[in-house]
Amino acid sequence: MEVDLRNNINTRIESLRLTMSMEALDIATVAAHAAGADMEDGVCLLLQDFRKFDGAGKEYAFVYAFRYLEALMKIASPDRIEALGRELSYLDFPVTVWDDFYHRVADFCRGNPSNVDSHSIVRLQQQILKLQQQALECQTLNNDNLS
Repeated sequence: MEVDLRNNINTRIESLRLTMSMEALDIATVAAHAAGADMEDGVCLLLQDFRKFDGAGKEYAFVYAFRYLEALMKIASPDRIEALGRELSYLDFPVTVWDDFYHRVADFCRGNPSNVDSHSIVRLQQQILKLQQQALECQTLNNDNLS
């Protein structure tokens, strides 16, 4: 009976977590479109939270950052995208953080193909790969300096 009760509780918790994630996606989409010119700052703050938190906090920071970035990649001019790339490179994240974010984007897009704009996703993935490359170069330089 105890095992059944634990299983029921875990199933209910997982169901609530999924519901909250879907609601967060809806809110993030609306917020991303409403944010306008402040989206770049919002993205940087959300990515800092993504790096800092674990569990649900990391997941929500990812969802919001992803939606902001997707919306920005959809509407922004090339010079604004370049400026965003510079701003993101100042975050000085290690390769592992960018790698984690990139894989979450890819997993989300595979799991929700009808909820993403394929053109903006390609632009976003290219930007993240650029940031990974910069972080790798910085890490290599730091390793060379240590030895």
